[in-house]
Amino acid sequence: MKVRRSSRLVAGRRGAVAVVATFGVNEPLNEQFRNMTDRDGGIDFAAARAVLDEARWTTWNTVRALASTIAFGGLAWALVVHRRPARRANWVGPPGFGCAPRRSSNVVEAELPRWRTDAPPGLDHINVLRYVVSGQLNRSNRPFLCTRQLTRKGSTMSQVLKRRLALLLATLAAAVTGIAIAFVAIPQAGAVETGVWYKIVSRHSGLTLDVLDRSTAPGAELIQWNDTGATNQQFRFVDAGGGYYRIQARHSNLVLETYEWSTANGATIAQWTDLNGTNQQWQVQESGGYATFVNRHSGKALDVWEKSTTAGGRISQYTPNGGVNQQFQLVEVDGDGGGGDPGTGECGSGTPNATVTGSSGNYTARNGSSTLYTGSDYRNAIQTAVDSIGSGQRVAVMASGSIGASTISISSGKTFEGCGTINAANRGGRGAIESLGTSNVSIPYLNVTGSPYFATRFYGNSNLHLGQVNLNLSGGAGIRFERDFAASSDVTIDYVYVAGTSGHGVETWNIDGLTIGTVVARNTGYAGLLLNNTRNADIGLVDGDNVATGTGYATFRTANTAGRLANGSYATNIYVDKVVSRGGGRGIFCVSQSGGVNIRNVDLANNGNNAILIENCYGYTIQSGTVNGGGEVRIAARSEFPNTRDTNITLTVNNTSVRESPCADNSTWNLSGNGSRNIC
Repeated sequence: MKVRRSSRLVAGRRGAVAVVATFGVNEPLNEQFRNMTDRDGGIDFAAARAVLDEARWTTWNTVRALASTIAFGGLAWALVVHRRPARRANWVGPPGFGCAPRRSSNVVEAELPRWRTDAPPGLDHINVLRYVVSGQLNRSNRPFLCTRQLTRKGSTMSQVLKRRLALLLATLAAAVTGIAIAFVAIPQAGAVETGVWYKIVSRHSGLTLDVLDRSTAPGAELIQWNDTGATNQQFRFVDAGGGYYRIQARHSNLVLETYEWSTANGATIAQWTDLNGTNQQWQVQESGGYATFVNRHSGKALDVWEKSTTAGGRISQYTPNGGVNQQFQLVEVDGDGGGGDPGTGECGSGTPNATVTGSSGNYTARNGSSTLYTGSDYRNAIQTAVDSIGSGQRVAVMASGSIGASTISISSGKTFEGCGTINAANRGGRGAIESLGTSNVSIPYLNVTGSPYFATRFYGNSNLHLGQVNLNLSGGAGIRFERDFAASSDVTIDYVYVAGTSGHGVETWNIDGLTIGTVVARNTGYAGLLLNNTRNADIGLVDGDNVATGTGYATFRTANTAGRLANGSYATNIYVDKVVSRGGGRGIFCVSQSGGVNIRNVDLANNGNNAILIENCYGYTIQSGTVNGGGEVRIAARSEFPNTRDTNITLTVNNTSVRESPCADNSTWNLSGNGSRNIC
């Protein structure tokens, strides 16, 4: 993370606070103070005030000197201040210096809330400076220091503090060339780099901040999830002034806020329209490569609630405590968000060869300066624009609308950017978007809603690229590569989010050479990702939640000789980085003479059917992972196919069982956990 460090305020760990004020050689003291103050003559304590106005006060009664060193003609001092609950505040300093709270151009003052003798109990874990540095020049041109010490009712300034202050002042007066006063603690970031998209990864869980279900609606909650590379896990920082930033989600352009202006611990963090409210402003504090985000309105820190390590765990706010569940790593992402059309950046950016703009009832298709179509037919506008471009050219559909029960066809060599949302109805056996028997087609962005028979339909493709595909459906099926038509090769799919289908999320047939970055499936009727007769595949993440409920399908399924090579062998040729599955039907299912699969890691919980079922499959490896609850892990076989063989399973299984029946040929198990076992 790239940060600019602030010389104004340095917030330390629990029990330590500090101000850094450096006095240069022969430089006027007032100028030095001016450099570290705001335009009103006070330290920039907006964040501290925001915290303290909402929270309750803590103070410090014991002051100890840590160390002193002489370097480059200056003396560095560090005071570590320990906190105890207090009742009132006193301004303290050497006799005769008139340490009374005042306002003037020479006073650097941090405003405290009005102090009352019935002050509430002290703040917990708030690393907030409440020392107040007051500097002015007396007649002998000597600087002096006044501090505001908060003491218990009836107590006085400690003798230790008096001695330390007297010694400090004597040293300041004696120094000729320059003096550095350093109250050292952990740095606070002045800013992050704006204009850069980041993934925000929890130090505690290793999961990534995520806008739930890729929603673009105001009020959608912030959670943590496995890194999918999607734009709902990408954020940038928009300068809000005063050292604060708004955190903008890439997919929705909405910003993160404490929902409904809550100041309570445990409040919801959600996205909302950018109003630049203080509940949408965050201070970024950086230490050791990790950032903490403190909300300006509530003074609370972004927090992985209850220290969850589970994908789907909520993100909330809580009193800053320095815990690792309040620390996040900022990881820069590619300029196009990953999986965009190289060189085009955001959807529709640059100069597309053709565009479709407008809104319901009034659409315009253009190619360059020529207007090709104007009217109410959304599908006609799109198809006209697509047909107007040649191989190697790009069309950007910026408008949203409905194409009804019809199809948009894309021919070879063309790039189709669906920046708007295409709503489609059911056209029997056909897709809302089709590219059939083509080569070198790219669809970097696509958003489809409605209930199409297939959202997209393909066969006979070579060098096909699908980028960021978002399918929020209410029936039908998602991406389909046809079974009874020509095979495809060299297919790349960067990211798919598919929800609400009555059929499969992503289903492939007859592909040789498939690369998939991420498939996220939510509430699909059948499988999340189903590979049929597909080989030489490299897949990143398959992530399913409530997939195939009440069926035999699975979040990740291989079937119909998937993984069988041309020579009939099942040498490993389908690689999967991770499968995550929650609820629904099965988690993982291999069936009907498929195999050649190596899954590096699984995270399965509470599947309604088998967590894992490997049936009549050959050469199936799971390298690591966990299964918690739900249906059993099983190796099985039907009599009509050769027996299952060459399996190698390493798992931690809890709260469910493992069974091998009938015994596979050459099965290897490496199991841990409390799950019962009935294996060969």
